[in-house]
Amino acid sequence: MVMIGRGSWRGWWLVVLGVVAVFAVAVRAGAEDTAGPGSKQAKGMMLPAVPHGGPGNSYARGLSIALSYAGTPTDYDSIMGDTGMAFILQAEEGGPIVNGSVDVGWWPLGAWGVEHRVGFLAQTAGRDIRVIAAIPDDYQADPAAHYQRQYAREITTSLASGRPVLAEQDLCFVITGLDNGKPPILGMCPLAEERKAVRDTEYPWGLMVLGDVRERMDRLAADREALRYAAALGQDAVEVSVPEPWDEWNPITNRTTGQKSFALWQQALRDTEHLGEPRYHANMVLHLGLNRRSAVVYLRAMAKRHPQAAAVHLNAAADQYQQVLAALEAADTSEAAMNGREGRERLAHLVGRCAEIEAKAVGEIEQAVEAMR
Repeated sequence: MVMIGRGSWRGWWLVVLGVVAVFAVAVRAGAEDTAGPGSKQAKGMMLPAVPHGGPGNSYARGLSIALSYAGTPTDYDSIMGDTGMAFILQAEEGGPIVNGSVDVGWWPLGAWGVEHRVGFLAQTAGRDIRVIAAIPDDYQADPAAHYQRQYAREITTSLASGRPVLAEQDLCFVITGLDNGKPPILGMCPLAEERKAVRDTEYPWGLMVLGDVRERMDRLAADREALRYAAALGQDAVEVSVPEPWDEWNPITNRTTGQKSFALWQQALRDTEHLGEPRYHANMVLHLGLNRRSAVVYLRAMAKRHPQAAAVHLNAAADQYQQVLAALEAADTSEAAMNGREGRERLAHLVGRCAEIEAKAVGEIEQAVEAMR
């Protein structure tokens, strides 16, 4: 039984990291401390001393690790803000369907929110970033063969240049080495709070690859663009393409980012014929909290860079997101609550309250943008 309530966030992360342990198994990796970038030894190729990560969005955390290791330090909360992840609530209309119910817990795990914005992040971080998608039919037919054709050369080249690679899966995986195993991919989950090389147990269905250093965008100009994008996310005004479904369980018809996402979540909660699992909703609560914690940090830091006319609205928006975090402390996603109509309705009401607060935050962000003109 898991209940997300006051003081329980760290406890829930222990559950999340337990899931991480299932999808990756530890391997001997003593070469990590002694091999140089791109060196080849009996154990294969391994980047030395790649720092560990910590709690948060796995893709933003992975990007922070990779960018910083490659020589373009970029902190986690800045990545969350610049990609819009601090302001998004990812949802997918129509699926995925698991055992007859919508798995809303998958929604915040998808990489699409980050991937849609890596072009802008490249400008603010000062390094090119490419997304390399899978070829669905080839991946489904033979993931190992697909890896060799689509990804092996890209990963080898990046590691030889001293740059970690991000693998797209349910959670991001930071690739720091290769060997002759199956899969041959070594690295770490960016959510792990200790540095320990593990073997990836899946072949990736997408990559994020770092490129050359580039000139950074002016930070004040970047702030204005980031805020415009944040407001658009909250109003579902960002169009994010939906690829062809890979299989029958994933009949996604539309992706949403703001108020529509809250409505879809409420809809799933009020569908008492298809309850799904309590962890689905616990994951939504968890990730909304993670995202908005970064929004508060990002906006308050931005306020210090701008005149009072804009800063007052930036701090007001941060205050609104702080209210969302306070509301989430009362979210009960326990088995008892999620298996009963009354408990689900309580959470649906809380979700609606968060949506109302978020609309006010977006209004403050829009006013901040106007003040920056």
